[in-house]
Amino acid sequence: MKKPEVNHGVPYPLIEEFVSVYRMHQLLPDKLQLRNMNATPGPSKSFPLTNEIPMEDLIGGKGKDNLSKIEFMKQMVSMGHQTSGALELWNYPMWMRDLISQDEDASDRPDHVDLAALESKSILH
Repeated sequence: MKKPEVNHGVPYPLIEEFVSVYRMHQLLPDKLQLRNMNATPGPSKSFPLTNEIPMEDLIGGKGKDNLSKIEFMKQMVSMGHQTSGALELWNYPMWMRDLISQDEDASDRPDHVDLAALESKSILH
């Protein structure tokens, strides 16, 4: 197999733009804060909070079912009004440290995935 081309000292499959975007998991919140778009916005111009859904409940087959019960516009407006996590050390979303992978039929696989550990391993190799 042909050796990958090197661009500016970065191996071909790991371009700088990909790495800079890929490492921004800290921005993901722990919960989705749903807003009531039918109410009058408060002083901060945000709609009142009606519910918080843990991100674990928005992933995989369960997530598909849960999100299908929330109208799309409510999802988008809620995400638009929600603050993101801070870009700082030790701020990795805990729900990404115990992901349950699923088969195509949405059945859970036995082994959970610690995405932080997986990313650390990929950086070292």
